[in-house]
Amino acid sequence: MEILRVENLSRVFGGIVAVADASLSIHEGQFVGIIGPNGAGKTTLFNCITGMYGLSNGNVSLKVDDKFVSIGNLSPSKIARYGIARTFQNIRLFQEMTVLDNIKVAMYHQYPYGVLASFLRVGIFSRNEAMIHQRALQWLEEVGLVEKKDSLASQLSYGDQRRCEIARALATNAKMLFLDEPAAGMNEQETKNLTDFIRYIHIKYGLTIVLIEHDMKLVMSLCDHIVVLDRGICIAQGSPKDIQRNPAVIAAYLGEEVDEHVSH
Repeated sequence: MEILRVENLSRVFGGIVAVADASLSIHEGQFVGIIGPNGAGKTTLFNCITGMYGLSNGNVSLKVDDKFVSIGNLSPSKIARYGIARTFQNIRLFQEMTVLDNIKVAMYHQYPYGVLASFLRVGIFSRNEAMIHQRALQWLEEVGLVEKKDSLASQLSYGDQRRCEIARALATNAKMLFLDEPAAGMNEQETKNLTDFIRYIHIKYGLTIVLIEHDMKLVMSLCDHIVVLDRGICIAQGSPKDIQRNPAVIAAYLGEEVDEHVSH
């Protein structure tokens, strides 16, 4: 079932076209990879879909209660309330907050209460705080960080910071997860561990995941559908095998690297 449509999306910065007339369709439970050379417009496309950038042209729409709703040009917070969460290429944890508090801060919009209850810290405030605390601990247990809940985020290893950031995204009650180069800066073993973890949460929670990544081995092992951008233009879409064999993709970016990783 189709749940997200990107139709003729363009984004221009001062005359420079970062994304040009991109269209794609994402289905529920799909694992989509967005690849392309540096400067191809991948992160710009992410930023347009998740509300970080406005659209110069086109539209993004999300299926909500059996009908498509336009989310193009909505704020990131409003888009998050529709169930879309993301991580960033450069980790954006609150470094001087505890690991637990980094997860809790993502959950408050799910448990609203009035000013008086907040001021007096009684009634619904206390109940909500207890639920948020317990649920945050469950997410940390899920990603293997519960024993580090009282550590500052800045004290985590790089790989654990990535896990914490993903846990925070999941804690928003996301139905779609956008991951921007999650393996950037990781060594081979860290990348393998992360790959296994992302595969696990995809299967367990039935998440729809959209991934930007330069590590072709990771992309080809996780994704069932791949979108290729080159200089802001979508030049190909298809299964990993389709992309592997596409002459335009090979010429623009992948070359023999895909043959090496997909053939095994």
